[in-house]
Amino acid sequence: MYLKIFFLTLFLLTTAVYTALAQQQKPALDFSAIQNWQTLGGYGGQLISRDGRFFCYLKTKEAIGSDTMVIQRLSDSSVVSFKAATPAFFSKSDNQLLFTIGDTVLSFNCDSWMKSTVAIGKLFHWSTGKQGEWITYQDENHQLIITDYLKKDSYKINNVTDCSFEGAGAVLLIKTQTKWGDDKTTTLQKFDIASKKSKMVWQNEAFLNHQLQNTSASRTGNQLTFMTSVDSTGIKKNVIWYYVDGMPDAQVAVDESSASFPKGFRLSATQPGFTPSGKYINFAIEKRALAVSDTIAQVDVWTYHDLVMQSTQLKNKSPRQFSAVVAAGSNKLIQLESDSIVLCTYPYMSTGDYIITKTNTGDRFWEDEFSGAQVLKYYLTSLSTGEQSLLPIDGFCDFHFSPDGNSLLYFNSTGRQSNYWSLDTRTRKAICLTAKLPVNQFDLPDLLFERNAPARKPSTCEPFAGWMPDGSSALVYDERDVWLLDLRGRQPVCITNGYGKKHNIIFEVLGRKDGVIQSFHKDTLLLAAFDKKNCDNGFFLGQASRPLNPIPIYMAPRNMYLSYERLLPPNAPCFDCGVEPLKAEDANLWIVKSSSSTDAPNYFLSTDLRSFTRITNVQPQAAYNWYTTERVAYSQLDGIPTHGILYKPENFEAGKKYPVIIYYYQHFAHRLNQFLQARLCMGSIDIAWFVSRGYLVLTPDIHFTGGRYAASGLAAVEGGANYLAGLPYVDSTRIGINGHSLGGFITNYIVTHSNRFACALSGAGVSDFISASLSLGGIDNGSRLGISERRLGTTMFSNPEAFLDNSAVYHVKDVTTPVLMFHCKSDYAVPFNQAIELFTILRRLNKPVWLLQYDRGSHELYDLVDQQDYTSRITQFYDHYLKGAAAPRWMKTGIPFSEKGVTTGY
Repeated sequence: MYLKIFFLTLFLLTTAVYTALAQQQKPALDFSAIQNWQTLGGYGGQLISRDGRFFCYLKTKEAIGSDTMVIQRLSDSSVVSFKAATPAFFSKSDNQLLFTIGDTVLSFNCDSWMKSTVAIGKLFHWSTGKQGEWITYQDENHQLIITDYLKKDSYKINNVTDCSFEGAGAVLLIKTQTKWGDDKTTTLQKFDIASKKSKMVWQNEAFLNHQLQNTSASRTGNQLTFMTSVDSTGIKKNVIWYYVDGMPDAQVAVDESSASFPKGFRLSATQPGFTPSGKYINFAIEKRALAVSDTIAQVDVWTYHDLVMQSTQLKNKSPRQFSAVVAAGSNKLIQLESDSIVLCTYPYMSTGDYIITKTNTGDRFWEDEFSGAQVLKYYLTSLSTGEQSLLPIDGFCDFHFSPDGNSLLYFNSTGRQSNYWSLDTRTRKAICLTAKLPVNQFDLPDLLFERNAPARKPSTCEPFAGWMPDGSSALVYDERDVWLLDLRGRQPVCITNGYGKKHNIIFEVLGRKDGVIQSFHKDTLLLAAFDKKNCDNGFFLGQASRPLNPIPIYMAPRNMYLSYERLLPPNAPCFDCGVEPLKAEDANLWIVKSSSSTDAPNYFLSTDLRSFTRITNVQPQAAYNWYTTERVAYSQLDGIPTHGILYKPENFEAGKKYPVIIYYYQHFAHRLNQFLQARLCMGSIDIAWFVSRGYLVLTPDIHFTGGRYAASGLAAVEGGANYLAGLPYVDSTRIGINGHSLGGFITNYIVTHSNRFACALSGAGVSDFISASLSLGGIDNGSRLGISERRLGTTMFSNPEAFLDNSAVYHVKDVTTPVLMFHCKSDYAVPFNQAIELFTILRRLNKPVWLLQYDRGSHELYDLVDQQDYTSRITQFYDHYLKGAAAPRWMKTGIPFSEKGVTTGY
């Protein structure tokens, strides 16, 4: 008996020691690991067969852009893989999966486990749905083969140059071209899937030389519109055509010479298309370019009257496009936009006879929907007549037309109150739907003004959930819960019964198709949920129309599905957010994607969304020293309670003293259970990279007090440092910091207001709030003043002290922290001069400062070579100041311009 216990104890001790040694011996992440890092998903590619027996997905190596398609039999987990393959669809016929490799169309029979070649050729397209399964490809004789894949019937058309399925797959539009010597004849043919007949709807006679382009069909497929262009005496002229079943051929719908076409304009080359109802054709017109005179001075005249600054006008030299429509079958043009009117909703989304337009405030941000200036006007604009009816609203608005187009649901925030309204587009009767609820019930919280928000500040709303199937009611979100709004004015119903607010859980409705909510089962809805207390994620069942507590199906410390739009803060990328549960069409089976901080994203099978069976096990981190996560709580220096995530190495030893990097932006504590992909550094640090190499990383939530923008960041980071200093395994003398963009701005402020940190990495951040506010920037090279005023909640002329207080360059005298800066000349978000200002003054004071500027970079780095170089340099920087490693040459002596691109100085 005792002998058995002895050997069992010995075995357990040996196993424990072996496991500990194995963990200690795991290597740190390196460039090879990241280059070969495998993930699941790629861009689409997740398909489940109708009967739920087979699953198709992609394995991706993102760093080198490599995809492998995998087909898996779910009953026994057997798999077959095809490199560089693109999946198309699972056929109803014998569980075949169609896919392509290059120009080869292949079929894989999942029952026989055999692949076969369907065709070799270009123009492979497919359409599946009510009309059956159809594919096209072009054979070696340049014939387009149109195949009914289920019935195996084929149809051939010669001389095809392009084709596309349109009208929800109901029709195939085919472009042909026949050459006769130096001349050529182009035709557009419509192949009707139901009748399996082809009809030529347009032909270009050789001498007319019309170029066919931009074809599309209505949703039902019975109407077509397309554009042709022709060069006439060196001037390109566009024409829009219209065809409806029953016509002998297409007719001109819009011609620049028609009476209703506005003078001084021309048809833009953008694709025309139908509105969802098929009643209107939407297209764009643009002003004709004016002739420049050699006798007139080339001078930019800047004036306070300009709607858009000259710098932006010069950046966007292409003519501005204006939206217009014609009624299907008519040729009367209705111009929807002008210099003074712009779109709020778009014709291609309009389900009825109206859109919403508003006055054009250009870049005059002090007059826009967030200003409270009450200058902006909104209009209900008729697509049939162009008539504008002024809506009695101002401030911020969010508009949604009902599926039949007869009702409008809109959210309106003026700063004084925020409400949802409905408007009958026929009677113009407006009803306030939420008047009896708190005025800010549906406002989207502003992370930069959690406290001390400006008075009368218009707010945006939570994202729109969707329409109920009858179209007379809709689901909307508040900060946590889901509400049912009846457009007829009945009392709003919180269908989650306040459960989200009570338990601090955010709900999102799943199963939306074309904007309409699909029920999960009878009167129930499937809800994704995120618990803000412990970061659990999972699914609930909710009632579609009654205020009942939602029923939890599955909640766990994992990532099941988290959408950026609803369940996460706006700064939440860099991880796999999962997929909506993917259901087999004819079986009660779902595929979900699930992960945790230490379990890479993988696919799981479920019959009830309560229990899950793993069907893939891709674990690229398993071979390397990974991380663990811990949610910590402490107070900012200003006394505001906050949370953070503390990342520790997998081989963490409590008896050691670790260096720490604090990395921040806005809120990061939601990442507790999220698997962060290992990647090269693009701007900010990669957490997995540094933790694997023996660092602790803390990512704190920053709770902002309005007007104390940078100081709030300092309070959160210093509070985090105080917390870390109390931990026995932290070397409090070796704490570094890093932030990028907004975080870079905070970093610049911290190093000029605190001597607490051993070193700092600052990426693409503002250093002078005054010059940054008064400079030009962004993709359009416009004024940055509006961004600055909104972030501080005040103006420079009324409160210059706020702009001074948030400017690092005026507080550099006592800087002691070594600073590595990253900023690129082509940065579209923050002007490069912001780095130059801080670098110049720190260099003048002989402070330890370095600046990395990459010629191929922008706000971040996108070139692989640049990313590897940047990762190497910031690793050397932190290793020197936080681990005591020798400084590399580039830090000690720099790299002369003459050696740029010649030596690294590592």
